[in-house]
Amino acid sequence: SYLQQLQRHGGQQSNRNTSDGSTTSSNGKSNTPVADVPIGPLDDTLKFFLANMSYSLTAQEVKQWFQQFGTVNHVKIIHDKIGNSKGYGFLYMYNPEGAAAVEQFVGSQNNLISMLGRNNVHCARHDERKAQSSKGNPSSRGRGGRGGRFNRGGRGRGNRHQNQNQSYNDSGQ
Repeated sequence: SYLQQLQRHGGQQSNRNTSDGSTTSSNGKSNTPVADVPIGPLDDTLKFFLANMSYSLTAQEVKQWFQQFGTVNHVKIIHDKIGNSKGYGFLYMYNPEGAAAVEQFVGSQNNLISMLGRNNVHCARHDERKAQSSKGNPSSRGRGGRGGRFNRGGRGRGNRHQNQNQSYNDSGQ
């Protein structure tokens, strides 16, 4: 079959279903992330942003590592459409005491921690207001405030047809 040919030539690996409904590739890694279930309501005041994490980390591993600071309510690792980690996510502590312990630790490390064999993992309190304001401010994304994709300001293309018509009219026809 086509899949067998791909495998013989180093192509895509085969997938098999597991008992929990996710799929695993022939190398044993899960393609579909197993979601972490919150143990209580998610409180944005107890939320942290995590970045530069290893792509192989699971929510359960991150949750277990942060348990040293207090009860972890939920960990959400962001994945792409096919289930690969994007290397960032969010941590929700269960109570203010746990959040304060995390904040004190990461503050003493300049917000760059070593976690599960990975150095320079960024961890900081997530402020929804800052995240929303940076989305609406094009200059904060390094675009220079120039406008969106389709608002390019002309670039001299608008006169192209006008010049052609002018030269046609100048030729006396």
